[in-house]
Formats: sequence, structure tokens, C-alpha cells
Amino acid sequence: MQTREKILVTARQLIEEKGALNVTVSEIAAKIGLTHAAIYKHFADKQTLLENIALSWLDNILSDIFPFKTKKENPADIVHDWLFTLTTAKNHAYFESPEMFSLYTTFISQNPVLESQHSEHLLDSLTKASHINDKEQLKAILQVFISFHHPAFAPYWKKQFQPDFEAIWTLIAPSFTTKK
Repeated sequence: MQTREKILVTARQLIEEKGALNVTVSEIAAKIGLTHAAIYKHFADKQTLLENIALSWLDNILSDIFPFKTKKENPADIVHDWLFTLTTAKNHAYFESPEMFSLYTTFISQNPVLESQHSEHLLDSLTKASHINDKEQLKAILQVFISFHHPAFAPYWKKQFQPDFEAIWTLIAPSFTTKK
């Protein structure tokens, strides 16, 4: 494992144990056997380090949609399953990894540049998976389900959200009917 990866892994472990606010760069460096200054050869500052940890964690929890693999061919079925995979991953992370979810909320969803990049990454994945090239339609669908995947709504999430998810899906499913 290269030094940059060791830093990310060690920092993530410490954050999961103690919370991001309670972890110092010096503590991360000491645990790896580096100097405080050595960390800054890989990351410009602590915020950049925390952003990278949050992005890495987010990519990891969403690995099932980057890329999304399915044997289904119907775009509606693909979009449904992609959305359910996205919402399930974030919901699970909220309840099972509160410290990392908090880090993601602070350093990605509250950063307009990173939030925009994340949204575009999601849109690209959904576009490739569904083979629907109407990005405006897909953006609208993501917006309809925003309360299931955006961390701003996490305090209102329930562990058992599928009935609510399916109720909303039932409302938008007709938009996928094939026009001849």
C-alpha cells in the first residue's frame, strides 16, 4: 500500500473510532510512522485530506452503481433498481457508519463544488446504466427521489423505507411508457 493510501485508510479508521473533529493530522501521521509535515506532501491541508476521505468512502459505499451492472433491459426497471441501490446504500451508511456519514455530509454535500461533482457523477452513472440520453428527464427523476438519497434529509430517514420509495416510484413509472 502506498503512503497516500495508508494515510487515507488510517485516517478513516481513526475517524470511525473518534469522529472527524477529534482526529488530528499529527495523530494520523504518528499512527503510520510519518511526520506531521509528511502528510502535507500528499494533501494540501486537513480539509483536503478529509474531503478525499469522504470521497473515497462515498465511492466505496456506492460501488454498486459505479458502474451499475444489470441484466435487465427495460429502462424503467433499470432506473428503479439503480435508484433503489443508491438509496439503500446511503440509508444503510447513515445508520451503520454515522461518523463517516457525518464526514460526507460536512465535506461533500455542504461543499457546492464537490456536491455538484457528485451529482454529475450520479447522473452519468444513471445515464450509462439506463441508456436514456435525456439528461433533463434523469435529473428530474433524481430530484423526485432526493429525499431518499441527499444527506440533508437523513434525519428523516427510516431503516424501512422501501414502501415509501415504491409509492413514489408508482407515481413516476408511467413516464417510462414507450411512445409509438
